[in-house]
Amino acid sequence: MATITRSDGVQFSLLSYRELLARKNVLQLKQELRSIAQTNGQFARLFKKPGKRIEAVFSRDPGYLFGETVWQYFGKPDNLIFAEALPETDNILVVIVADGVIHLDTQISANEMRQELLSLTAGEARFSIKVYGEAPLAEIEAAYQFVLDEAHVRSFTILTEPVFDQLPLDPELKLLGIEQAIQVARLNQYVPYAALGGLALAVMLIIWLIPKPTLAPNKPLLSPVQRFQQALNGPAPSAQLLDLSDRVKQSMGVAGWMPTSIKVSGAGVKMLYHSLGATTENLYRWAKQAKSQMRLTSRGAQVAFPNTVPLRAKPLAIFKTQRVLSALIDRAMQIIPGKSVSIGQITTYPIYHEAQVTITLNAISADVIALLGRALQNLPINLRDGEFSLEHGLLSGKLNLTVIGN
Repeated sequence: MATITRSDGVQFSLLSYRELLARKNVLQLKQELRSIAQTNGQFARLFKKPGKRIEAVFSRDPGYLFGETVWQYFGKPDNLIFAEALPETDNILVVIVADGVIHLDTQISANEMRQELLSLTAGEARFSIKVYGEAPLAEIEAAYQFVLDEAHVRSFTILTEPVFDQLPLDPELKLLGIEQAIQVARLNQYVPYAALGGLALAVMLIIWLIPKPTLAPNKPLLSPVQRFQQALNGPAPSAQLLDLSDRVKQSMGVAGWMPTSIKVSGAGVKMLYHSLGATTENLYRWAKQAKSQMRLTSRGAQVAFPNTVPLRAKPLAIFKTQRVLSALIDRAMQIIPGKSVSIGQITTYPIYHEAQVTITLNAISADVIALLGRALQNLPINLRDGEFSLEHGLLSGKLNLTVIGN
């Protein structure tokens, strides 16, 4: 976890861990909170939410919750972007709230902030924007500035003085030790004891008549955004395509061997090679140096490159499926003109939709694959698989993607 301390010595917690939990049996809830605290920090604060839920916020460091304090200062709008440039540093204090949920509260560089803002453009939320100092966010086009489309802006305010140094301190937003946080939250009040007494008598009367059922283990109640994040918990296709581009270029340098086909998936990249007269020992040594595995098949020598692409950052908000599809098609067609993108089945889940998309490639180079990867940056999509033939260093085939949104 991270903190920031202002000039009067008050410390704020940044990047706190937040989880939405169901109000359940008090003992089970307390046990779950203590378990989460062991992993995410012994300082916490618990907030009652509608629908018999609790938002639990954890930190490894004491202090005040920065995101909640800023959000409260501006009146808790459903969608908020706050950016304040810190003096004598290149960092910017950023708070992003989407659909009434704090998704980011941190200090980051200008480049990192642009990436975070870019991920918001696929959604439909309209933000109240508050900016102080030389943060890379502007209302109109300017050099080195990021401009959100009008459709994403509810209001844009340029602050005349910094907010950080004058944030009022709310005792209810001060992190407490986990046991004190549980005590202050008065979790026992969630149990209706009068009703429980009558229920207990009824249970005692019937407990001898029916067997006790086996209960499923209690699981945390995830927010819609958390479920959306789970669906996107993997490498970003943009990074996977950049990796694929590098693999193709690398494979063309194997003396005496020529790659003829490629398969890509979440597990990595597999290439089939045909010999131009070189020995298999030559390919084996090259594969070993490339930290890959080679095996001989009836179709040729297959080299498997394991997936080394890191997981993507968690998305900040749920995006509209139709907006994402439009962005994907527009961006792909800038790289690969023509009817290269087709939309397949759209499946509806309780929280989000999945739309299947296929991009058809015809004799394109590894550099074009890299351009396509960069074009797909920050879109909520997964790479299902892809299969290509390779001739004279050019790829032809299909790339299958899954768009996730609501």
